[in-house]
Amino acid sequence: MSLIHRQVTAGRSAAHRCLVVHETFQKIVEELQGLEGPRKTTLASLARTCRTFHHFAEPMLWQELPSILPLLRKLPKGQWTQIADECERSVFTFVPGAKIHLVDLKPYSEWVQRLNCRINLHEDVYIYSMNILASLCRVQGALCPKLRHLLWHEHRRDYASFLDVLAPSSLRSLHIMTPASLSYHCPDITEGIHDVDHYQYLFPHLEDLSVRYFYGTLDMFDHPRWSLLPSDRLKRLAVTSRVSAVSLLALSRLPNLSHMDIRTDCTALGATLRNLPALDAPCFPVLRSLRLALDLLNEDVIAFFGKIKQSYLEDLTIIALGATSGRNLRSFFEACASGTYGLSLRSLRVHISTRDSVPGWQEVPDPRVEQPYTVVFDTLKPLLKMPNLEDIGITFAYTILDVHSLRKLACGLPRLTSLHISTDLDMPAGYIISPRVPLDALRIFADRSEQLRSLSLTMHAAMPPTPLPAHWLSRSRVRELSVGDSAIYSAEKVATYLIALFPDLRGVKYSPRARGDESFHEMERRARAWLKVNRLLLNRTIDPIP
Repeated sequence: MSLIHRQVTAGRSAAHRCLVVHETFQKIVEELQGLEGPRKTTLASLARTCRTFHHFAEPMLWQELPSILPLLRKLPKGQWTQIADECERSVFTFVPGAKIHLVDLKPYSEWVQRLNCRINLHEDVYIYSMNILASLCRVQGALCPKLRHLLWHEHRRDYASFLDVLAPSSLRSLHIMTPASLSYHCPDITEGIHDVDHYQYLFPHLEDLSVRYFYGTLDMFDHPRWSLLPSDRLKRLAVTSRVSAVSLLALSRLPNLSHMDIRTDCTALGATLRNLPALDAPCFPVLRSLRLALDLLNEDVIAFFGKIKQSYLEDLTIIALGATSGRNLRSFFEACASGTYGLSLRSLRVHISTRDSVPGWQEVPDPRVEQPYTVVFDTLKPLLKMPNLEDIGITFAYTILDVHSLRKLACGLPRLTSLHISTDLDMPAGYIISPRVPLDALRIFADRSEQLRSLSLTMHAAMPPTPLPAHWLSRSRVRELSVGDSAIYSAEKVATYLIALFPDLRGVKYSPRARGDESFHEMERRARAWLKVNRLLLNRTIDPIP
């Protein structure tokens, strides 16, 4: 953190903060007026001082820029570029007081134009901020050509005024976020837009689009207003609105789309699959990261992922909220492994919120009865066909693993750096069965997975582990361990065992929630025991096992 930033934020009152910034500007002005010209440190101080604007809402700070702009105009082009580079890394937030008039904002439009800065409007900026944005972006009736990035926390419904200011423009990045508290009052993001033809060339240079519309169900790409938005330049897309089959088919043909985070349903995926012109046609040709939220993981979804003809996909996240059987989950893994991207896939995360994740279970077992270690490795077996997997995260409603299954995973995936197998904690407490393995299962990863850094398993830590060999030497690099709601029999002995297995372990994460068969006092004792383990790991006061 810079010195000026510490000086400003350390003030106890708004007047003191304004005084510090005012004095800093005066020093910069005096140096700019000197014969030798400004030093590089002065230009950096100017940029850092400007970054502190987002901490204040006092109109007094806005009186400093007009005094320095005439001096900055005399600087050589190279020094202007340096200031622009410094300010480009920051995010300017313009939150002026209500007493600011539009005539006072004229010099700031030139400042915004020349510095190529980002404008950040927070949710506490009301409708008059639209006029301020217009003053900042327009210079003599023309849009600011330097505006590239905009983060807009939507607060009002005047979308037409907002888009009139920006379109058409050279905007590269557009992030729109509706606060969750206001989502019920803003049902349609296209409300208030009447002249669709006026936006025929909306954002032709847009590369990054993010629309976080909480609780929204609108398919924005089906609206004529947004029909031309996914241009060939689009590289990143993240929307919370449902994407239909027509829109998904259009997105699959974009030549530069590399990161996509969308929400759709299995019906749309099935319709998209049937409308593909040919199996050899490009389908998401350069897609590297995909996060897909679905209602159900069924045969249409499995067939869709089996027909993707590209080999660039590295990061895949699937969230299914409907009932999904273990058979469909295995078929999904097989489709990913048999696809052309099976060898390139490095991260695979699947979140299944269902009561039918384990094959063969027709009814919900009683969580109070100790269940045997049911082998469900057949469901995860297709993962071994993707040897480049480094990050695996699987969340089921019911998952029971055994040591034999974990040993196969550790031996079959030598590049594994992160393994998280957990239970859907959103399920009712009485219906949660965690994937419990004995404490000895950790030794498998200490022996086999030398690249593993992060591990998440729920264990029977209430049972003592098998003693380690006399001359045990661990080569494990695990730094993060998550144990969920694992019980514990002795904090000192468990900490000693963990230090021997994972010398680089920094701490243990545990769940403070009570299990279905656990009282509040038992949960509190368990949490205190794991907290003591963390203290022992931090202090390293235990002698290692000989």
